Amino acid sequence: MLVRNMTEADVEHVARLWWQSWHAAHAHILPDTVVKGRGPESFWERSRSLIGTARVAVSSDNRLGFHVVREDQVVQLYVAPAFWKRGVGHSLLGDAEESLLSQSHRLARLGCYRGNNRAHDFYQRRGWRRTGTFVEHACGKDGQPIPLAAWRYEKQLLKDPVDCAKY
Repeated sequence: MLVRNMTEADVEHVARLWWQSWHAAHAHILPDTVVKGRGPESFWERSRSLIGTARVAVSSDNRLGFHVVREDQVVQLYVAPAFWKRGVGHSLLGDAEESLLSQSHRLARLGCYRGNNRAHDFYQRRGWRRTGTFVEHACGKDGQPIPLAAWRYEKQLLKDPVDCAKY
């Protein structure tokens, strides 16, 4: 498996895996008005905008998952359901953490919808700690904003250096 920058050739594959993964992870915990507004076409449109910011896990001709990092935060992390529990998420999150470190971020953040216990367990195993909650707004099928409860996670990526002059 290789994690590389997303290209135009990945758009359709990423859109499909994003749609499948999003529904598998969220359809049972989010309001129907949000779920019904997340058809395949909405993921295709948004996938195109990820070129230049997303990193994709690939094996042979398969796109297995992707992540997006923005500032000090992992804002997207999805793995195709067929590849859950096969190490793809670990590789992608590790790549995201390396990207954050390369940008000199010592503390990383991410969020996930409240009730996504599978993701919660995964983040906990990777050393992320739930530090609180926040409200994110999503558009429903009718275009109206819908408040959604989410969990905030943080991970210390790099310890503060010891100032030996103090000792």
